[in-house]
Amino acid sequence: MIKFKLAKILTLMFAMNICVVSQEKELSLKDCINLAMKNNIALKSSSIQILKSREQLKEAKSGYYPNVDIEGVFRQNDEAVTFITPAVEISPGLTIGPSESEVSPESFYKLYINISQPLYTGGRVSHGVNMTKYLKNAIVLQHTHIKQNIVFQVYRHYFNILRKQNIVSSKKESEQLAKKHLDDTELKDFSKHFKLRAKSKHLQTLSDSVQAQQSLEVSKNELAYFIGYSKKYRLTDTLKFVELNVDITKKIEAANRNRMDFKAMRSGIEALKYKEKIETSYRLPQLVASATGGYQNPEFGELGGEETGDSYWNVQIALRFNLFDGFRRKSRASQINKERLQNYAELKDVKSKAQRDILTISSQIKKMNKIVKLQQQILKVAKENYELVSKGYSLKENTQLQLLDALEQVTTTNRELINAIYFHELAVIRLQLLTGELDPKKIMGAK
Repeated sequence: MIKFKLAKILTLMFAMNICVVSQEKELSLKDCINLAMKNNIALKSSSIQILKSREQLKEAKSGYYPNVDIEGVFRQNDEAVTFITPAVEISPGLTIGPSESEVSPESFYKLYINISQPLYTGGRVSHGVNMTKYLKNAIVLQHTHIKQNIVFQVYRHYFNILRKQNIVSSKKESEQLAKKHLDDTELKDFSKHFKLRAKSKHLQTLSDSVQAQQSLEVSKNELAYFIGYSKKYRLTDTLKFVELNVDITKKIEAANRNRMDFKAMRSGIEALKYKEKIETSYRLPQLVASATGGYQNPEFGELGGEETGDSYWNVQIALRFNLFDGFRRKSRASQINKERLQNYAELKDVKSKAQRDILTISSQIKKMNKIVKLQQQILKVAKENYELVSKGYSLKENTQLQLLDALEQVTTTNRELINAIYFHELAVIRLQLLTGELDPKKIMGAK
């Protein structure tokens, strides 16, 4: 009866494990990138900034069009108004008045339209439009740069999980063999020292396995948080080594040509140039034409007036010239010019730093190429040694401890190979980010 209940419990636990595994969503690198693009807060904020910049451009272009105002005024006298004229003495003994007059209830209204059109502004409108265009372009370019950084971060998290999955697998394999070795020593007549050594080895491998699993879970949580995904998942892609030979000169040229943050900074500098022109344009005269006209009935006055309506038009051209403003405009233009020069210096500094980073990453890729190839050779030798020890163990020529040591050498070498591939591939993606070649639209079909 007890055996039956135990079997039932084990069967239920196995079924629950299958259910949990089946509920895990498979996520490819493409899926993770698309989720990050969809849920990233910084990217959403940048999208709103793009929409805002488009409206600002419309506002700047509105200076080319006339300004039209329509106004209507209506007034109603609800009751008759009585006016009393007091008595006036014209000469001694001759007085006129007093008298009364009454104005009946009347309605008064006035409707008129005002049209104004700048004829010449000294370039203020055109400079404002150009400045807004460059600012909008800078925001769009910065938006693309944010996307590139998101792609790089997804790569980093994704590759790190793949690396740790391999480490967990090798740690579990070592722990299982150490457990088997411990069980065998307990069944056979070995010395207490030998048994304690086997137990210590098993506990150490078990601790390493638990730590590796915990580290993997932390990395999976970090990726889930970054891409905005709350369900359980498992990754479908694998780490692959692709040797890359880097031409440093071409990569630096590519960075100067493709880097979105470089382009955004250059666009911002151009915007400041036009902003400075706006300030200097106030020294020039402004010519504005305006026309005002409408209809009023009766003549709109204090007490009314004519019974018939009247239309009127007034056309004028105004010339405005700022003679002196206390050097405010000149000071603002000077400040903008200094800001533009400062941004240009910062651009040169960023480009110089990017060149240094490209040199560093290129050297790292070259080094990792050699390390990966060397680790592949070491792993090949370790596997051959393990096969020989396994055959010797089956023929009772080698001990289980020797077999355990041979397997540990294989797992250690394999772990170092996976780490080398991880750092190599991460350096390759980092180089693509530094050169502006990390295109979100091309990588894994991400949008």
